[in-house]
Amino acid sequence: MKIELFHTPIYKVKVDLSKIQIESGPYIKSFKSRTPSTISTENKLSSYSRKYLLEIFKQYLPFKNMSILNIWKNKYLSGDYQETHIHAQSNFSFIIYEKIKECKTVFLNPAWKQIVGYFDESYLETRKTLECSVGDMVIFPSYLEHFVDRHEEEAITISGNIKVDVNEDV
Repeated sequence: MKIELFHTPIYKVKVDLSKIQIESGPYIKSFKSRTPSTISTENKLSSYSRKYLLEIFKQYLPFKNMSILNIWKNKYLSGDYQETHIHAQSNFSFIIYEKIKECKTVFLNPAWKQIVGYFDESYLETRKTLECSVGDMVIFPSYLEHFVDRHEEEAITISGNIKVDVNEDV
């Protein structure tokens, strides 16, 4: 019998991109990778879009009280990437693929450093790239390390963080 221990929930859902309305500041080269992003500018999600996204989150996350902490856009040009990172000070994060030919987001096993130190990677998986296309959204725990491989062509993603009330009854 195989038992899944310490499961990490990741959800991939289709969203209607026409319902995602964000007023964003200019793209600024951000992060260590210098990838153009609006993360350090003022981004305003319309109240309609906020309600739309929260309704989707409620279908997958078992919490009554949720809020979107922040939202921003990333624009990947040829050669752009994103270094390994987590989304601190939030509970869940999401990525919406607005313009993409091939998904370059790579999720890392929470114990990947220990796995590569003790096992051949063919035994325990250390990384996973999901098959995503335009209009897909991935929701994942914010502690999950991930990165974005180099792009060969332009891609645009919308990223954000979710805060939940972890003290409520689920």
